[in-house]
Amino acid sequence: MSLIFLSHSSIDELEAVALKHWLLDNGWEDVFLDLDPEHGLRAGERWQEALRRAADRCEAVVFIISPAWAKSKWCLTEFLLAKSLSKLIFGVVVKETALTELPTELTAEYQLTYLIGKGSVEALHFVHHEQAADVSFLANGLARLRLGLQTAGLSASYFPWPPQDDKSRAPYRGLEPLDAKDAAVFFGRDTEILQGLDKLRGMRAAGNELLFVILGPSGSGKSSFLRAGLLPRLARNARHFHTLNVIRPERSPLYGQRGVANAIYCANEDLGLMPVNLGEVKTMLENGGAECLGKMLHNIQNAARHRLLGLPEDAPPPTLVLPVDQAEELFSSDATEEAHSFLELIGNVLRTSLSDSEGTRLSLIVAFTIRSDRYDPLQTAQELMGLKTVVFDALKPMPRVQFKEIIKGPAIRASLGGKKLEVMADLVDQLLLDCEQGADTLPLLSLTLSRIYRDYSSGGDLRLDQYKSMGGMAKVIKTEVESILSSDPGLRKAQLDTLHAAFIPWLATVNPENNQPVRRRARMTDLPPASHVLICALIEKRLLLWDAASGKELHVLRGHEGSIVDSQFSPDGKTVVTASADETARLWDAASGRELQVLRGHEKEVIGAQFSPDGKTVLTASWDETARLWDAASGRELQVLRGHEKEVIGAQFSPDGKTVLTASWDETARLW
Repeated sequence: MSLIFLSHSSIDELEAVALKHWLLDNGWEDVFLDLDPEHGLRAGERWQEALRRAADRCEAVVFIISPAWAKSKWCLTEFLLAKSLSKLIFGVVVKETALTELPTELTAEYQLTYLIGKGSVEALHFVHHEQAADVSFLANGLARLRLGLQTAGLSASYFPWPPQDDKSRAPYRGLEPLDAKDAAVFFGRDTEILQGLDKLRGMRAAGNELLFVILGPSGSGKSSFLRAGLLPRLARNARHFHTLNVIRPERSPLYGQRGVANAIYCANEDLGLMPVNLGEVKTMLENGGAECLGKMLHNIQNAARHRLLGLPEDAPPPTLVLPVDQAEELFSSDATEEAHSFLELIGNVLRTSLSDSEGTRLSLIVAFTIRSDRYDPLQTAQELMGLKTVVFDALKPMPRVQFKEIIKGPAIRASLGGKKLEVMADLVDQLLLDCEQGADTLPLLSLTLSRIYRDYSSGGDLRLDQYKSMGGMAKVIKTEVESILSSDPGLRKAQLDTLHAAFIPWLATVNPENNQPVRRRARMTDLPPASHVLICALIEKRLLLWDAASGKELHVLRGHEGSIVDSQFSPDGKTVVTASADETARLWDAASGRELQVLRGHEKEVIGAQFSPDGKTVLTASWDETARLWDAASGRELQVLRGHEKEVIGAQFSPDGKTVLTASWDETARLW
């Protein structure tokens, strides 16, 4: 990916080449310059088409400004193209140029950096067209450009680690979402961050798109993407954006610990605004409604603008970004009336901002994260009707090839921050191999990395033998399941009794005719309130099946006598296979939750199970050193794949279903 694109007049070719050399020497490894024989225009290509293709891959565009640039219609085209693509723009002046000759969109929105003028200079020596060349730029101007590019940098390497206020913070965060202070260790979503920032800059420019909705399936990292990806980078672009504290609705999106009132209070405290007491903010919101909230947001926007230095009088103020994480909580079965009031308040403030005159308009974007299967209630919310929405749905399940960056990146940042940490290559390979098995591997990988870091990082390296001593990823899951229950025998018994009261009769009962257990559907509100915490914990561990459309639980797949460590749908979605520490795999009817077959034969824990591409065969892997093939229709064992000398930790079909690949602790992988 070209990270920086240089735009220049052909008359200023030497200055452009000099600036490219300076960028390369200062750590920006990929710079696009249209005269570059390797990355630039090829003979016969249309100029604008090539520029558009390059600009689409850039995170920033640097315009090399001179009188020739100001007069060039092609250079103006480049600027307008970059602006229409919502790219981050820097203007550097290399020759005396009157501001009146430049586009007003450039001088009003973007601060220029002068590489000419009085002061010490930095001489750049390079070869161009096989001849030695020398160009000098103002040293102070180059320093300002370097700082601007670093501050705006999208890469995790541009953020400090460890955080100043948390020197001992772990670089692997487990199942908890990453936050702003974790921007330095947030890896694997660079492309999506670039796309998201482009969308937000486009929304600011348009002025009438006010809702930004980040969609993604459960476990895709929406919260981390918002908190550690987008918001820290928006905060660095203070001229154009001012971010407020993240709102987490829970049961009190207005007045709760992480509600709107708290976000206003924190912004007031940061900017020196009134009121300074949280209680006063709550009272004003309660009594004044949307009009009061709009005024307080206006005050925050104006204060954020006045904090900036060197802004032209006609420069627009920064756009406020109000983040709302896990917005599905606004529509859950236990959502309160306050959720409706929150949506109504936000909707009224945004509609009022659209009707205000240009000079006094509140510039506000409300950014939501919400699960894809819960988007419909937000999309159709009457309180937000008429407001334009930009949907960002690029957070697809992460390709396994990107997991290597997630594994190694935080360790590299920790080492650069003063705490030596290396993830050994064989452990990286094993983790990548284990990630090939089962669903939801990103959260499980995150949990595993946090546990091995917690237990073994003091030695400076994370090794395969340490991972094996933990029992691998499957054992980490089992341990996490056990963590739901208290270690205190009395409390543990009380928790089990509470779960029993929830499961019987609400989730399971007994058929009086045959004394067999029968599964039942239930709403969360049907269950005893005392069980909700434990039930939610089981849901988080993916031990209960939920209706993806409504968020309601469809069936409990009850029958295993040990932890469920893997589960997969058949290719047609009609059957579910589960693998368990009870030494069995089981097949279930997805529509009814009825148990179809018990696959018995393994002599130790079954740690993986999957269907063949045609759905006719099931493949299982076990710690009994075997993998096995089963007939999906009858449950009959077809073949035992023997040969490994230690636990089999993964098994997978080839895309055509004709070959099986297995992996083992015996340091071999085998094809069958």
